[in-house]
Amino acid sequence: GVQLENETLQQAIAQQAARTPDALALCDVEHQLSYREMQRQATLLADRLIEAGVMPGDIVAVALPRSVRLSIALTAILQAGAAWLPLDIGYPDERLAYMVDDARPWVVITESALESRFANFGTLMMFDRLASAQSVARHTLPKPDAQRPAYVLYTSGSTGKPKGVVVNQRAIVNRLRWMQASYPLRSDDVVLQKTPCSFDVSVWEFFWPLMTGAQLMMAPPDAHRDPQALWQLIDDYQVTTLHFVP
Repeated sequence: GVQLENETLQQAIAQQAARTPDALALCDVEHQLSYREMQRQATLLADRLIEAGVMPGDIVAVALPRSVRLSIALTAILQAGAAWLPLDIGYPDERLAYMVDDARPWVVITESALESRFANFGTLMMFDRLASAQSVARHTLPKPDAQRPAYVLYTSGSTGKPKGVVVNQRAIVNRLRWMQASYPLRSDDVVLQKTPCSFDVSVWEFFWPLMTGAQLMMAPPDAHRDPQALWQLIDDYQVTTLHFVP
């Protein structure tokens, strides 16, 4: 077994970025980012979260369509010491409002196109308005802590009200290190991120490739519903690794 004591997701990604800064890390149909650029953008967003008052152990909600922005936002939240709460924009507003009311996130990261939809969800931070506003981080990132929550996912609610489940850094990093030991990704592997962020399978899609020097390809927002579109993505981006529920 893989024995880990104090590693966090953001440490694992930062270490990989230091090893392969110029390798392609993250892409969608419009963008391609190296490990260096991905880390730079995540750190700038983390800096904005800290400036907004986010403290280690807080929850930050994310309401973004699937793209490189979504991946960067999750990494930034971890760098700020917080846990992410995915607000799947495919969900009804009533369910999302219940989750926000229950979890009480400090801020909701979204984008201008969704501002009116989430206007009543508390403090909003518009990812697309932050892009060029800042080039240097001004705050010190908190010290990583493997016991700190990494994310909060809500159950389906099929047996009552949905319940928030908190997963800490140590648990998910151990899971991903086990996956790498058992099914190793290489630097030429391409992982397709197609699972909705509300489903726990998405967690390994987001982070396993970035911890191991592989590439993460973010499928377009509704591609997971379209087998033909998925087939084309797999072919166009030479995807080697993806997940289907049997």
